[in-house]
Amino acid sequence: MQRKATRIELFNLATPPRAFHLSLLAFFVCFFAWFAVAPLKEAEL
Repeated sequence: MQRKATRIELFNLATPPRAFHLSLLAFFVCFFAWFAVAPLKEAEL
């Protein structure tokens, strides 16, 4: 039996590519921390 993928379900959390979801989440957390929080801290001083 050949098990070939017929579609890629990137945004379905039940599928195995959890590394993609974790790296996407980590990217957005780092993006928010770098570009949103850091400039606000300078304004507080």
